[in-house]
Amino acid sequence: MFPDAEFQGGIQRLLRLQRLAGLVLERQPDLAGLVTVDERSATHLMISVPAGRVVLAYERAGPIVNWIIVDPTDLEHPSRWPLETDDHALVDALTERVDSAISSREAKDS
Repeated sequence: MFPDAEFQGGIQRLLRLQRLAGLVLERQPDLAGLVTVDERSATHLMISVPAGRVVLAYERAGPIVNWIIVDPTDLEHPSRWPLETDDHALVDALTERVDSAISSREAKDS
């Protein structure tokens, strides 16, 4: 009757994604209202930027599980991070991609 491992893993991912979203907003409060955590599947968080969305997602490729960061300005080169990567390192990488996507869009608009 106890929750199975898959359910427990989903709850852990959701809590971590929520924690990561909070850390992003602590670092860049101007992103308030633009950060979304997918609470239904607990697989990703998205940050809306002018060019689209920067996504941090839980990725499973066979036995390998990673975090993946994709931004709309460089879809062909996502960055992959081990699941156990420190939250602050993930937030550093994620906000770097957000800043890059915003800068890229601003350069195109100039």
